[in-house]
Amino acid sequence: MLKEIHPRLPQAYTTRTESCAGGLALTFSLDPVPSEIVNDLNGEVTNFWRMLKSKYRALNKEIDKQLHSRGDYADALVIYHNPWLFEPVKRAAAFYILCHQGFASKIGTWGYDKKGKMPERIKRKKALFLDQLSARLEQVTIEETRADTCMKLHDSPDTFHNFDPPYIHSDQGHYDGYTIADFERDLKVLSGLEGRFLMSSYWSTTLQTYLDENGWWHVKIEKQLAASKSGRSRKVEVLTANYLPEGER
Repeated sequence: MLKEIHPRLPQAYTTRTESCAGGLALTFSLDPVPSEIVNDLNGEVTNFWRMLKSKYRALNKEIDKQLHSRGDYADALVIYHNPWLFEPVKRAAAFYILCHQGFASKIGTWGYDKKGKMPERIKRKKALFLDQLSARLEQVTIEETRADTCMKLHDSPDTFHNFDPPYIHSDQGHYDGYTIADFERDLKVLSGLEGRFLMSSYWSTTLQTYLDENGWWHVKIEKQLAASKSGRSRKVEVLTANYLPEGER
């Protein structure tokens, strides 16, 4: 969704939050601002960020050992489900393996293909794991709390909130458990923010209610499901903002 998000970002702000930051794709794709906050409620995600920031060499060494291996994936699952038994760098490397070797990048099922694409994909990903990523986190604040709490704590008239919650009525992977009630709680917080926000989600009747009540700008974007074998399955994502993006005027 980055190519859809970038042209719709606001032009000027001094604080940026990613309250469901996951893989930090947006943060790594943008220039720094004076105050940057990344947040995730999953402790293995935030542990990965901390190790990337503070133990890059050790983490890179572990990741460089990685092969496309069902056994390695199984070992990583054991570490992921028993994190208190392992050192933080081992946990971070296991999380990396689970995300990059999982079917559709989801934790739980090892992904493979019959054309050799997975080993090549893993090789490319390792080549992109550069020390610049570690340096980029030097001025970033890492939170580990609920998204609504993160947004309220760091809100101001000069804040931009990028909000990309787990999608309702979908396979949420390791974010499983985010409910329609959670989504509505977060929508209520978005309704009261002083700053600007851009949210990615699926359409729902709950979202439509808040669109109608607040007059938020939104656009629907149709895409093919990445894990669809038939190539015919489609999804409709919605970008929602409490401001009018520059390119939409």
